[in-house]
Amino acid sequence: MMSPNNSEATPTQTGSPGSATAHPSHPSPTAPGGGPSMPAVANADACDAPAPPATDACGAKATKTTKKDTRPPPKLTGKLKQLQPTVASQHVKLQHIMVKSAETMLGYEEKMIQKSDGLRRYGTTYFDKNDQNSDGRATEKLFVPSSLRLAPLLNASKLVRTNELVADIYRAIETELDAGNKTLMDEFKNKLSLHAKKIAEQEIKARKRLQAIEYFNIAVEFAGSRAIAAKTEGGFDDFKSDIEDVAYAAMNAAILLLPEDHLEHLRFLEPSNFDEPQEVLWQNFQWAHKIKYDLDVKARLHADDANLIEHVSKEVAVVLPALTTDLWASTVKTKKGATLDAELELFLGRKAVDNANDDLGRAMDIDDDPINAVVETAVEKLIKKHFSKSKSEMRKKTIRAMPRPRHQRPKGMVKVECIHEKRNSKTREGDQRRGIRRETTSTRKATTAERAVAAEAAPANRATRNSHVQ
Repeated sequence: MMSPNNSEATPTQTGSPGSATAHPSHPSPTAPGGGPSMPAVANADACDAPAPPATDACGAKATKTTKKDTRPPPKLTGKLKQLQPTVASQHVKLQHIMVKSAETMLGYEEKMIQKSDGLRRYGTTYFDKNDQNSDGRATEKLFVPSSLRLAPLLNASKLVRTNELVADIYRAIETELDAGNKTLMDEFKNKLSLHAKKIAEQEIKARKRLQAIEYFNIAVEFAGSRAIAAKTEGGFDDFKSDIEDVAYAAMNAAILLLPEDHLEHLRFLEPSNFDEPQEVLWQNFQWAHKIKYDLDVKARLHADDANLIEHVSKEVAVVLPALTTDLWASTVKTKKGATLDAELELFLGRKAVDNANDDLGRAMDIDDDPINAVVETAVEKLIKKHFSKSKSEMRKKTIRAMPRPRHQRPKGMVKVECIHEKRNSKTREGDQRRGIRRETTSTRKATTAERAVAAEAAPANRATRNSHVQ
């Protein structure tokens, strides 16, 4: 927390966890979920004593430093792209908090819409595909949620169902199947649907509370962050009140500036016959943060912070609708547009198929030429494919029949024979007794005389190869 007016500090003052001193007339309240305040050091002699980790009584930097946030700005795509103008001018850390909070509240809103639509279907009917009549069509029944549309639990074997020799026995089985799968199952599902409806109502109620808490948390975080930033951006002096009190006061003033349509679309704001929406919202805010503004916070505010509070409250009144109801309305509009596009594509696509079928039918009725042309084209393709395969097979056979030339050596090289010396003694002795001379071939650079002999013999060798080919 920010330090109050340090010029009025005395040795007996106490400070909050994030400050060195605190004003005696403005004690800092414990933040929701936080611990008690830590006492500050009374005099400069305490510099030699071990200081608390989060503060330094000598005015030096704290020994425990917070890791700098090096994350890039959040990438806004899809549904959240609309938030770009709202969050772009904020600090990067605050951007991530705003986007995360908006995404969380949007998820609650979409789930509440889905469950509300399901609740409106109770009392209507649906078609049970698991229960078909004699015409093969689904039977119309009283609505139950999709989780209760169970498949039949009783069944008979295929042997008994399809064998005509036991048809009379299967008719008796059908009576039992109808009594179990239709009568008892329908009664069971209808009773369970009553409990499912109550569960859905409580699910909506739970999400309303979670959405409200998230709404109030981001309001305080944004107001406090903007109050800190306003000292450098807006030219305001260092505030003398506690930072939480400044945030609460900014929210108190911002509620009166919120648009009427924004308040109307907050699902967690239950309608009241006696109180205005702003009053109900403010009561819920105090309940969420466990404060009594008029009794506690208002008395601790410093008069010099009034301009800062007014400045921050105007920003809060603009940002809150952008993160909530404006984003929700845009998402609903986008979803409706996507649904319309899908329905039109399905209808127009079916129409295009029908038109193509009609054109083909008219062509077949009026003249056979189009069909004959298609058949002739297919036949020609098959014939060409057959002949191409035949030619390919003939080329392969011709190549196989031709004598393969010996391995061609690089130009200027000749084949020589030499004794293989890498043999063990026993093998060499056995070869000598049997009169075997083991030779191998290798290549070396030909001499001038060898190249001349090879050149004279080349025409004769070519003539011999050509005669083999013919």
